[in-house]
Amino acid sequence: MLNGNFLPINCAHTLSPFAHTFVHPSFLYRMWQTSNGNIFSMLITQGWPLALPDSSLSNPPSPFLVLGDLVRRAALLTLPHFTLYLTTAIVSSSRDNASVGESPQLKPHLNRFLCQRSSSSNPATMRDKPDVAKTTSTWVSPSPRRRRRPQAMDIPGCVCGRGSGVAGSLSGSMGMSAAWPEENGMSASSSMSTSLLTKTKPFPIRGERANYVNTPHVIVMVGLPARGKTYMAKKLTRYLNWIGIKTKVFNLGEYRRRATHMYKNHNFFRSDNEEAMALRERCAMDALDDVCDWLDNSGGEVAVFDATNTTMHRRRLIYNIIVEKMEYKLFYVESICDDPSIIEANIREVKVNSPDYRGMTSEEALEDFLQRIEHYMEQYQPLDEALEDHLSFMKVYNTGQKVVVHKHEGHIQARIVYYLMNTHVTPRTIYLARHGESAYNQMGKIGGDSDLSERGRKFGNALAEYIKEQKIPKLRVWTSWMKRTIQTAEGIDAPQERWKALNEIDAGICEEMTYAEIKTKFPEDFAARDQNKFSYRYPRGESYEDLVARLEPVIMELERQGNVLLIAHQAVLRCLLAYFLDKPSDELAYIEVPLHNVIKLTPVAYGCEVEYISLNVECVNTHRPRPEVGCKKIQSPIPCALSLQQNSC
Repeated sequence: MLNGNFLPINCAHTLSPFAHTFVHPSFLYRMWQTSNGNIFSMLITQGWPLALPDSSLSNPPSPFLVLGDLVRRAALLTLPHFTLYLTTAIVSSSRDNASVGESPQLKPHLNRFLCQRSSSSNPATMRDKPDVAKTTSTWVSPSPRRRRRPQAMDIPGCVCGRGSGVAGSLSGSMGMSAAWPEENGMSASSSMSTSLLTKTKPFPIRGERANYVNTPHVIVMVGLPARGKTYMAKKLTRYLNWIGIKTKVFNLGEYRRRATHMYKNHNFFRSDNEEAMALRERCAMDALDDVCDWLDNSGGEVAVFDATNTTMHRRRLIYNIIVEKMEYKLFYVESICDDPSIIEANIREVKVNSPDYRGMTSEEALEDFLQRIEHYMEQYQPLDEALEDHLSFMKVYNTGQKVVVHKHEGHIQARIVYYLMNTHVTPRTIYLARHGESAYNQMGKIGGDSDLSERGRKFGNALAEYIKEQKIPKLRVWTSWMKRTIQTAEGIDAPQERWKALNEIDAGICEEMTYAEIKTKFPEDFAARDQNKFSYRYPRGESYEDLVARLEPVIMELERQGNVLLIAHQAVLRCLLAYFLDKPSDELAYIEVPLHNVIKLTPVAYGCEVEYISLNVECVNTHRPRPEVGCKKIQSPIPCALSLQQNSC
């Protein structure tokens, strides 16, 4: 019975990651009791009988199963005392005292079982019988919103409304009026089980990006102006979006500029300017209101609140809203800088070009901004481990020279800490290049580990000459473990490192095949890849999403390094370019990375400048553009990797 079509799951209260099948522990225990402690099995598949003990049919357990449409695969649930074979079906429980035969949901399956049981009691003989009624599985898609911890408004019969803005009642943003399910002809038990099915977030199926956040997070920046807060906020947002965590920056300066329309001078930021202080406070509340609304209603996972937040009063207000009312997770990131050269460079590079200083000279803008910093310093209260011990936060000194972390919790905050520890602002250049043209490139084949073609070797020589002319200080060269990248880098006079993480995407059973061959052998899955190229996983291979996860250590190391020349492959460079250029996942898999070009990346204040440099060596074009006409996206509840009869390429 155990073969590639079954999935072992060793738990009593489970949501099958591939099948979305919910089985309550009470049901399993009652079934075990009903069978008098004997080992039994229940097998439900298309055309297979419902093999329950006679005792369980005459005296059905309660709660009993209500099955939706059956699908083609089965999940295997095992317990110490018995084994339960259960089709991937939509399951709920009921407290009704009606017999199984009286259940309108179970009656068709029971009649089918009784007819088949009368003709043959051996399930093995049923396998040879033709499958008469093939049904299409009914798929319950997971709720797009993570559930917060229960509040008063989540209690049935409780009515909650939203106040006006954050200062009113943000906790009412998910307000609802709930009635007991019996009013709609549904038992309370059935309603609760259905709620668990639809609101519990399962493992993503094919075509859906993995989800790492169950509780929304708010990252709050802290620090004086010109300390690199916005730089860190934008960089962190780019990284989190790249690894699949939906993140957005809410910059308080933009709210303030929309509210005031015209900035006059630094006096606007004086602590004794009551009118301006009230306006700034209102802008902060509007921004926090938008943060909560985005996290609650737009599928957001991490919001970055980019503002100075330099007083304990402001941080206490944020804590009350984000943690006490909304029950999100909160993490503060304070940027501290006492190096005058870094501060002045930041002001000249970024602040003097701000919309606040439109029409001013650079020197006038610099003088005004320094006065603005003085006003903030009058009331600045750094994060204090003694006075704010309940907060989770990290402090970054002089753009990464020193880092202090206090009470961070959860893997999201741990990843944020690790990422920010690896970033720096030292000027550098990153060069990206594909390997030279390979023999398989000429043949139109994907994957493999072929040697360079003659034109590919010419590109390797041209690349070595180009790097020599650039005279790049302290350059390091990274390649994959594959022959074509190593051969491309042979003539470059610089220290070289081999990274297995830089190997090309694994095409699984489609390795060393042409696209035409894949389309002929696996037409359905060839089309499936066009529908969602980023999440599509080759059978026994990888998807672009897998590749992003594999390349995360490379990104961390690139952020730590100085000048680097990275020679890799098309899919790998697409993922890296998507990170540096802040491209969404639906564009990532179609970024054009031509052969025999050098891509020069220069990090700047809030992004990255990119330049494509052709070395004028002929080559084939391996870019396959996005299909012009898309089909309706079809998702299978069972990954095709479980069945090689449905290969995807």
